[in-house]
Amino acid sequence: MSEACIPRSLTLLWNVVTWWKGSRRITAAEHRDGMRALLDLINLLPELKVIVLIGNRAQRANGVINHLGIPVFMSTHPSPIVRASRPQLWASTPDQWAAAMPLFTQCS
Repeated sequence: MSEACIPRSLTLLWNVVTWWKGSRRITAAEHRDGMRALLDLINLLPELKVIVLIGNRAQRANGVINHLGIPVFMSTHPSPIVRASRPQLWASTPDQWAAAMPLFTQCS
């Protein structure tokens, strides 16, 4: 986030499936429950300005949230797996995140 000039104080990090059980396998029920929890969270954030969906699993939430009128951006997941398998894509992650920042914010 620092490379993208995004102040941590302006962000809220949230996993689409928040109750990670130590496995990369996510069941359909877990995903469905995660989508409900995401919508509940969004309803608690009346000043939410932008959403960045990071990684393929998170990007599946776009179909659930795109009707809310909040700008949504997509990003590569910054995981070691992506870094090892697609280093150029991984390196572009800060630029993908920076696209979500309001234009008036300047990086110092």
